[in-house]
Amino acid sequence: MREYQPFFDLRAMDTLKVDVQWQGFGPAKKVADLAENYEMNVAPHNPASHLASFQSVHLTASVSNVRIMESDPDSVPWRDDLFTAVPEVKDSYMTVPTSPGWGSEPVEAAIKKHAWNG
Repeated sequence: MREYQPFFDLRAMDTLKVDVQWQGFGPAKKVADLAENYEMNVAPHNPASHLASFQSVHLTASVSNVRIMESDPDSVPWRDDLFTAVPEVKDSYMTVPTSPGWGSEPVEAAIKKHAWNG
């Protein structure tokens, strides 16, 4: 979080990109909360998977300064097979899941089936 401080002090950005999958949920939330003190918006970076989408939407639901949430709608055709639930998007808004955890579980058999062996 300290690495962001100089950029906040300089007002060097309008929208801060946080990366829940790399930073972790707790640190990403702390950075988003700090950005709110500087009246800056956040935009979760999410070019990854359904799990990343669920993690990002939980972050957006927990802070008040979200501008937009990135997603990756184009992917391999079997992406939906990898998790027990897929993100529900209606009119460009993703529903925050209410089931335990992130709202979906990995399907290990599907993951093994599509594992990269390179």
